[in-house]
Amino acid sequence: SGQIITSSDATTWTTSTSGTTNLLNAVTYASALNLFVAVGVGSLIIVSSNGIIWSTAGSIGYAGEDLSAIAWDGAAFWVTSGNSSRIFKSFDGVNWGLATIQGADNSNRGIASDGVSGGTGKLVIAEYQDDVVYSTSGGASWATVTSGLQQNNFVTYAGTVFLLVGSVNLQVFTSPTGATWTARTTPTSQDMYTAIPYYRDWE
Repeated sequence: SGQIITSSDATTWTTSTSGTTNLLNAVTYASALNLFVAVGVGSLIIVSSNGIIWSTAGSIGYAGEDLSAIAWDGAAFWVTSGNSSRIFKSFDGVNWGLATIQGADNSNRGIASDGVSGGTGKLVIAEYQDDVVYSTSGGASWATVTSGLQQNNFVTYAGTVFLLVGSVNLQVFTSPTGATWTARTTPTSQDMYTAIPYYRDWE
């Protein structure tokens, strides 16, 4: 628990000092701030400028949150809780506040951004079961739809579309904005818990 490993070439890996034994769930990088931010259980948020030496960020104001995912939209970090409907936001990775998200009323499995800051940025929150909360206004307003999955597990952004995977209904769903979702058949019979975007030619 709490282990972070780093590599500059994806071939040789070394263990970094995270300063925690808490389970870590997600990490992201903000190039504009030269800052890595990782989140985990126990309301834990840690930050690093190089991925090697980490320190604890400021308090989110709520104890016992299982912080499940983090996204950077080009101007702010967004963090979801896996055991509540709370969403947290920070502009510097250190000072955090509670974000107001209309329609976010369930525990959250993930969050993704298209990386565009300001009033045209798109954000997608994958809630427990099949609800998706999305914004096409950089988080100024939100709406809720159902994804078509019976259990959302993870959402990411793949260059032109958001990619959603889950359990029970073993398909991949894609959406350009989060408003409507298209099922993509996969050959797997296993639950899917994460995805790494590489191909960027989804239609």
